[in-house]
Amino acid sequence: MIDLEIREFGEHDSISELTQLVRIAYKRLGDMGLQFWGTWQTDDVTRDRISDADQTLIALRNREMIATISLYPSRPESRCEYYRQAWCFGQFAVKPDLQRTGIGSHLLNLVEERARMKGASYIALDTAETAYHLIEYYEKRGYSFVQHQQWDRVNYRSVVMSKNLQL
Repeated sequence: MIDLEIREFGEHDSISELTQLVRIAYKRLGDMGLQFWGTWQTDDVTRDRISDADQTLIALRNREMIATISLYPSRPESRCEYYRQAWCFGQFAVKPDLQRTGIGSHLLNLVEERARMKGASYIALDTAETAYHLIEYYEKRGYSFVQHQQWDRVNYRSVVMSKNLQL
């Protein structure tokens, strides 16, 4: 893996840089016709998404943000039944030219461990049911299908996947 600094997103970090990172990383999904939040989100949406997170990690190389992931505690008010009990992650993004280098897996390991340390039994995610490459990636990491979910402001049905953190 390349030489990185990994830390929590801080008050002096650029929301705009984080938004651009997410949008660049999600462009492939947009090109597939999938309107993930990450394909169009504004700085205000990014700010809201990280303010709801328990933790947002960023990976930097030469002071440039190259990857991110946000971890969210269970949310009793969630429209997604499974998210009412399980922790989840989102806004998971790695610059396209650095995907498949282990950076994303490292960030995912860190949030899985953080959730475990906070007492979570399960961690979950959702993705488009037609994003087969992402579903395969998560299955290889021990995630399995839990339920379908239809979110507002996206043009696809999601699969919710979960991993038992107690194994």
